[in-house]
Order: sequence, then structure tokens, then C-alpha cells
Amino acid sequence: MRVSSVEGIRFYIRRRIRYNTGVSRSRRPILGSFSLIHMQNTTTQNFIFICLLGAIIGGFAFGFPQYGVYTKTLNGKAQLQEAEFTRQVAVLEAKAKLDSAKELAQAEVERAKGVAEANRIIGDSLKGNNDYLSYLWITGLEEGNKNGNKTVYMIPTQGNIPAPVFNVDK
Repeated sequence: MRVSSVEGIRFYIRRRIRYNTGVSRSRRPILGSFSLIHMQNTTTQNFIFICLLGAIIGGFAFGFPQYGVYTKTLNGKAQLQEAEFTRQVAVLEAKAKLDSAKELAQAEVERAKGVAEANRIIGDSLKGNNDYLSYLWITGLEEGNKNGNKTVYMIPTQGNIPAPVFNVDK
């Protein structure tokens, strides 16, 4: 509603006051009990508001401690789960190291078997082959001579076969 004058504003305000107090244009109450009903509704609304406010405050008063316990429980469960996963990782790493060590040991055994087989073959080929052993002894002496080791001691051994002894001072 548009009001254009001061008198119109006063009329508008009076009409709003009459409506809110329950007084009609003829200055008598509408249905005689409008203000009492209005007051009852306001009291009921205030009571409901206070009850809801009390319920909310009670909910917070009860809920905050419960929420604190709930969050601590969740944090404890999370830490327990993390510790369990950490333990599982450590166990798996230890198993992996054990498997690795077993495989490395197996590889070392296989290498040693190969070396033993090679030594056996060389030993078998040198048995009864004195000419080749003499050849290796002579070439060894020549290499020693090139390196400055010129002293050779001959000591008779079993079977009158001399064994060379090189000078260990050089």
C-alpha cells in the first residue's frame, strides 16, 4: 500500500495497531476473545521455543562429551590399524630378505660346485703329465726373471724331484 501524505501514514499506523490489539474499526474486540487467543498462542509458542532451546542445549551438553569419546575411539582404532599394517609390512620385508638370502646361498653353492668341477677337471688333466708341468715351471721362472726375481733355491724332496723355492725378499 502506498501512502503519500502524513495523514495517510497516521491512518496506516492506527489501523495496524487496531489489528494487532484485536480492536476493530468500531473500537470493539473482534469475536470478543481475539486478544486472549492471541496471548494463548504466544504463550504456547514461547513454551515450545523454550523446550526446543532446552533440548538443543541438553543435546549439546550430552553430545559433546560423547563426541569426544567417539573421536578418541576412532583415533585409537586408526592407530591400532596403522600399527597392524606396519607390523605386516615388517613381516613381509623379513620374509623377502629370507627368500633373497636363500636364493643367494643357493647361487653360491652352485658356483662352488662349478669351481670344484673345474678344479677336478684340471687336476685330472695334469695327472701323469709331467712334461706340461715342467713347461709351466719353466715359463714361471721366465716370468719371475722378468719381474726381478732371479733367485731359485732347489731343495730335494721325496722321489728326488726338486721343488723350486723363490726368493720371498723381493
